[in-house]
Amino acid sequence: MDENKVAAIQDIVLTIRKLVSAVHLNSPRMKKQSGLTGPQVEALRILSKNGPLSSAGLSRKLFVTPSNVTGIIDRLEKKGLVERVRGLKDRRVSQLELTLKGRVAAESLPSSLEGKLINGLLDLDEERILLMADQLKTILQLIQPHEETSRNPKSAPSGIESGGG
Repeated sequence: MDENKVAAIQDIVLTIRKLVSAVHLNSPRMKKQSGLTGPQVEALRILSKNGPLSSAGLSRKLFVTPSNVTGIIDRLEKKGLVERVRGLKDRRVSQLELTLKGRVAAESLPSSLEGKLINGLLDLDEERILLMADQLKTILQLIQPHEETSRNPKSAPSGIESGGG
């Protein structure tokens, strides 16, 4: 096998190990510093910056599915940091708002890995992001059993959605 190819494969595997390690080490650190997971921190940060949002709006800004955002908000609501405020005209619609406790907490949040990743990716040009997304999907297909990747082809391989909210 070509030495350059072997070196590149070793580099890919090492980089993935470093990525997994960074994610693994960041979660307990984030939880210890703030009592919150990365996705919870980002939800507070987004609500602080943007004001009240619907669940769907927060879901789009967090780059997670609506079901993921529901779990994140449920946990933040239990901590008294967020509340669901029903609309006056349509009671089926609610907005997510920070409580006073949530606003205070949002001012002292540590940077999350998800936030750093999202902000870094937003700074890249679209072509590079699309290429990276394609490459990550290829890596995921190489390591996941076929039925997992074919069952949900739109699943996010980056782990943004799986932060445990």
